[in-house]
Amino acid sequence: MSHEEAGRLVHEALEAAIDGDPDTAGDLIARLGRDSDADRMYGVCNAVGAAVLRAVGPLFNGRTPDPAKGQAWYVMHLAPPLHRVRRGVRREPWHLFSERFLVACLNADNANKQALYGAALEVPGEHFARCVAQLFADTAGLCAMALRRQREGRR
Repeated sequence: MSHEEAGRLVHEALEAAIDGDPDTAGDLIARLGRDSDADRMYGVCNAVGAAVLRAVGPLFNGRTPDPAKGQAWYVMHLAPPLHRVRRGVRREPWHLFSERFLVACLNADNANKQALYGAALEVPGEHFARCVAQLFADTAGLCAMALRRQREGRR
């Protein structure tokens, strides 16, 4: 699979999830997982995480930390909207991965993103797949929430 094809599938999967079609989104993400090596999946996670960069403005009414000015994002910033996205789901290790990876994306912290990804990849069993799935679900949920706010005129 080419880099362009992977990018297209990420975009289509996010669109499907935001439009309320989790089956199509899941199929596309599963295809990415099957047809990708560890390096490509790191790129997929980065592409998914980058979508949150566009969502945070509407979610926080434009009042967001600016890493370029020495300000930083923390997990506590994302906790309220993620709580609404997850609707009381019991917190699991893959939730922590997703939260921390998204914060690293928002802070443009490549070293932390690589460390989180590498750690998730080393855990045996389904842990890595669950981490990627949660990252995708959280990102899609935050993007959908931001889109609803924009449509309602609350920026």
